Amino acid sequence: MGSLIGLSKKYDESMLKEYPKAVVEEHQKISEILVSLQRYFGEHLRLEIVDPQSPRGVWYSVRFRASKYPCFIVDGKVKFEGYPDLEEIRKAIFDRVEF
Repeated sequence: MGSLIGLSKKYDESMLKEYPKAVVEEHQKISEILVSLQRYFGEHLRLEIVDPQSPRGVWYSVRFRASKYPCFIVDGKVKFEGYPDLEEIRKAIFDRVEF
């Protein structure tokens, strides 16, 4: 399976119990999207998770003019803000992935 950069392999879902319900729900929505994309594209896709409040995240926010989060950037060219339609983001990725 492809790589999920930014996620620890020792991730334990029991840690989510420490967070408010809204944060857990947000985490689950984003996780479902990322896992679905990773399963669909496998080794042909590299996902990078960046905290928008980190220095790199601030740079990406300015560079890609992101104003709503989560924000998904495909190949540095296509931007999806908020929760994208899975088929729409798959198409954007498929158009740029070499098999």
